[in-house]
Amino acid sequence: NLPPGPVFRLPIVGHLPFLGSNPGRTLLQWSKIYGPTVYVRFGSFGAMVLHDRQQIRRAFNVNAFMGRPNIKIYDTISANRRGIALSDGPKSTEQRKFMQRILRDFGYGKHSMETRILDHIPTLLKLQQLAVNVSRTLKMSTVAEKLSVFLEFIPSWFPEMSGFKEKLRGMAEVQKYLDTLIDEHQRTRSTDNPRDIIDAYLDEIEKTTDPNSSFFASYKCITPTLQEIFMAGVETTTTTLDGLFLQIVASNQLDIRAVEKLAGHQWHIVYTHNAEYPGKVLFENNRSGNME
Repeated sequence: NLPPGPVFRLPIVGHLPFLGSNPGRTLLQWSKIYGPTVYVRFGSFGAMVLHDRQQIRRAFNVNAFMGRPNIKIYDTISANRRGIALSDGPKSTEQRKFMQRILRDFGYGKHSMETRILDHIPTLLKLQQLAVNVSRTLKMSTVAEKLSVFLEFIPSWFPEMSGFKEKLRGMAEVQKYLDTLIDEHQRTRSTDNPRDIIDAYLDEIEKTTDPNSSFFASYKCITPTLQEIFMAGVETTTTTLDGLFLQIVASNQLDIRAVEKLAGHQWHIVYTHNAEYPGKVLFENNRSGNME
């Protein structure tokens, strides 16, 4: 019952060699031939590519589509599909809802969080090396984009050459550090008086009595969940800033107008109606940027 798609494909690599330098455009062309849902093989993985907006919106609201591909590195870094981002099903939903509630309780997403962010702005401004060798960065990003469709399959084929084992060693160091933090919190915390997310998570484990819960008498989910929260903040922020800086560098006029509006002021969220042009620059960057 699979949807239609290109019949001819190669062993092992499937349709990957036929995607060309612009895979998105190729998939769009295939949708004109085979319909809004196209079945393709990315290496050894089958995928249904959706092109209809309403169909995509419906898919995002179905739990069956929340899972990630069965790739070895996903299983490894998520401790066998625990946590939020790399897992699916009821336990993933439970972890996500808990983390959303706790983050709101600690002020994330509120105006009060802005003061903490502004404290780190001077450090960001000192990183002058961000502007170094922009032309080479642009060229490398183009090469990386063309090769990206193959990257998920390289670790299983060439674990040493791909850097897969090196990445696992790095992840092990992060997990070791988080385990140390968790142990420290267990020794120093005060029940029902959480200082941070780790305390709140430990409180939830302590008071959970449902044996079907992902929190019940288990610390298996806490490390991958904390790791995902940390990486989500680092990666999305870095990607957004990279796109914004490149956009400004590519347009001198954009740079001048944005700077003129902000020069001499320390803007806050509540004042964004007075900084309409810089606000539009940020909005357009988020709209057009590739957050993957």
